[in-house]
Amino acid sequence: MNSGEKNAPKRLPILPVTLTALLVICVLALLWFGRFQRQIEMPVQMAEMMTRQSSEMDKAVGRSFTRGRIVTGTFVSARDTGTADVTIRISGPRGQGKLYEWAQETNGNWQVCSLVYRSDDDSREIPIVPDESSHCERE
Repeated sequence: MNSGEKNAPKRLPILPVTLTALLVICVLALLWFGRFQRQIEMPVQMAEMMTRQSSEMDKAVGRSFTRGRIVTGTFVSARDTGTADVTIRISGPRGQGKLYEWAQETNGNWQVCSLVYRSDDDSREIPIVPDESSHCERE
């Protein structure tokens, strides 16, 4: 070895370090995503139940609709109080679209404040739970 090689700093292989960092980021993202899906499960189930009970929704998409696996939106919580603004994809034998839900949690109990269906082609908008009929507080 010459003297230049002895004094050269040891370099970490860039590829393994980069791949390890990406793996850690992916694992953290999956954990966060799974936590979000668990937190919003109750308001999503409530929205699905209300939608299945709606005669207008039966005409629009059919009572046997399926819900998409991934729900998007925001969830803010502090202990037993929170709010969820979520979008739920649904598709049935008569149509498909999205449910837009706003729900609030007070003392561990969820209430659907607003629930609206909008078809994918924007030809139909059905208020299942009108915003005006709820006793929810805007933040």
